[in-house]
Amino acid sequence: MHGIRVDLYIEVKEDDEKPDVTIVDIEAENRPSDKKELPRRNRYYSGIMDVQNLTSGADYTKMQNLITLTILSYDPFGLGEMWYEARTMLTTHPDYPYDDGIRRLFLYADGKINEEVLQPYGITNGENIRDMLQYICYSKKENVKNDKIERVNAIVEKVKLRKEVSVSYMKYWEYEAGVREDARAEGLAEGRAEGRAEGRAEGREEARGDVLRLFRVLKEQNRLDEFDSALQSDDRLREMLEKQHA
Repeated sequence: MHGIRVDLYIEVKEDDEKPDVTIVDIEAENRPSDKKELPRRNRYYSGIMDVQNLTSGADYTKMQNLITLTILSYDPFGLGEMWYEARTMLTTHPDYPYDDGIRRLFLYADGKINEEVLQPYGITNGENIRDMLQYICYSKKENVKNDKIERVNAIVEKVKLRKEVSVSYMKYWEYEAGVREDARAEGLAEGRAEGRAEGRAEGREEARGDVLRLFRVLKEQNRLDEFDSALQSDDRLREMLEKQHA
């Protein structure tokens, strides 16, 4: 997204008497060229989270519920609407519940508000949601349209003034763009030799995911200076990624 990017992981305890936990993963997307691979990339991310959050040997009933929420500046399905949801279902018996604990929401910032779609969720004012989506996607002053967005904007502006944050984020996105471009070039060469387009896409996403997870870990540990130094040296970055996998 231009201006700010939201990438958020939340755990929500749903009921004090029933200690179920719902994980909410929020991602922002602004590359229409990724539209075709979006569903499979979403599947890949959700698989990573399941692996990370289920202890080895644990019962599968202990898996947390998962909501993936993708905020987009482009229409992911070309139907012109703001709110899309995908779930797993029995296609032969669509009325029979198939609860694998995952919901996938796709919110298009410039989409049409469909009140009939929003009503089952108890949402009565779709404009407030669209205003927030447009602020997240474009983060311009004219998109600050209510008090809630004003509070969010105040926090964003305050964080932007922190030099260590702005520099580290900028370096990360620049590095990610480089990884993506190098992987694309390498993948094209391999594709001409082997015709393995799907393998190239998975390789790009794996590289992106590794660097992003390293960034998150170091940020949580207040070690962003180490991330900055790693971006200056391919050998140092490779070493840190290998330690992360160990």
